[in-house]
Parts: sequence; structure tokens; C-alpha cells
Amino acid sequence: MAQIKQLCSVTNGQQIVTLPGDQTLRIKRNSIFMVESDLVPYTVAADATFNGQVTSVYLTGIYLGATSAAARGVFATDFTYPDMLPTIAQGDVGTAAVFTAAMYRLQQMIRSLTPGEGGGGGGGASSFAELTDLLTFDLPLTNAPLAAALAGKMNANAQLSEGTAPWLIFNSDLVTFVGTTTFNTEGARAGGRVQWPDGKGGTYTASVYSVAFPGAVDAYTITYEGSPVRTVTQSLVTRDFMGTITNRPTPTIA
Repeated sequence: MAQIKQLCSVTNGQQIVTLPGDQTLRIKRNSIFMVESDLVPYTVAADATFNGQVTSVYLTGIYLGATSAAARGVFATDFTYPDMLPTIAQGDVGTAAVFTAAMYRLQQMIRSLTPGEGGGGGGGASSFAELTDLLTFDLPLTNAPLAAALAGKMNANAQLSEGTAPWLIFNSDLVTFVGTTTFNTEGARAGGRVQWPDGKGGTYTASVYSVAFPGAVDAYTITYEGSPVRTVTQSLVTRDFMGTITNRPTPTIA
């Protein structure tokens, strides 16, 4: 794996960072920096500071092939003092998911559920409940490499093995839409074929659209074409006056 290190600075809270290689950034609290190749913003968490002011972090881009054309990015999502070395999630640099503050929280929760990274299954139920609350199907992860990486971390926990309800519930937010997807007249996703992180196929079907926000889906089903075949059903969610989901019942498995 070839690695190149370049020094960059963040000015006025934002800087375009040029890949490839490891990027060392001098940043301010809650600043945002972006990767030039795909303009993906990365928000630096408040605890990525030292003495409340400035600290150094790394954005690591590792080449998995001999040339840049074969590269995939490995993106920092968790910056911790004192060593400032990030916990990283793998994704394709061309289609990387946007890491918002919610994604930062997601990474922390995943770590708590993964043996050897601060969790071993004990107390997992509470963390898992938080995790399912955080992930809303309005904003699914459509980056297949990243989804597979996150699912792999979840599956490292014996309590979340394939075929269990927690595995299916978690990964219902990590399905990738493949082939033709249909939409209603308001632009809400109506149906389509999906692929689960383990490669199994399935079908997504919207069952209820929001009345106040017809471009949003309030309930859906996703089939899982494994053995046995299962169906994940998301019942009606509750939204506030802005359309943000305020209550999302835990999906059921049949």
C-alpha cells in the first residue's frame, strides 16, 4: 500500500484537501473540510480539539492498488486525543457517503457494539436501540463499500450474526438500490430491487406516503432473499412540522 503525506491547513473553517495520501490538517473546533475528488464534507467533532482551540488530525487515503486509478479511500470519522489517530471507515472515493454529525455518532455506536473496540456485546441492547433510532430510512446509505464495511463491524459481534432480527433491522438502512427504481409523482421512492450488504437480493416497496410531505415515505417493506426468506416491515413513523422523523418504531421481521 502506497501512502503519501501532504500538509494542508484549514482557513476560515473550510479547506479543499487534495487526494491522494494522508492529509494532516490544522483545524478549528467544529470546522469542516472537504475532499477535492468528490467534494465530500467532513465535520470535525467538538471533542477533536485540545484546550478548546486547535489540534491536528489525519485524513487517511490509502491506495489498495499500484496506481491511483485503483484507489479506494479510507476516511477518518473519529478523531481522538491524545494520539489524534482516527477510527476509519472504508468507502469508494468517487461515491463516498457524507459524514455528518449523525454519522460521527453512528461510528461511535458501532464501536460500542464491536468486540475489541470498546464493546463486547454487554450493554449492546441500549446502544442498539440508540443506533436504530439514529438511522432513518429517509437517508439510507447507498455507498455499497461503506455499507459492507459497517455491516462487517456489526457482524463481528456474535449477538448480531446473520439471520437474527438485529442484523436485518440494522442492515435495512444499509441496502443498496440496484437496477430500476420507481418513484411516485412527488418523487418519493416507490419500489425497486435492493442488495443487502451480504450480497443477498431483495425488494423494497413503499406502503404509506406522508400526507403532509408526499415526497417522503412513512412506511415500507424490504424483503431479504436469504435462507429463510424474510420481510423487514417499517411501520408508520411520526414527523414534526418540518418533516423530520421524531418517532420511528422498531422494524419487525417476519
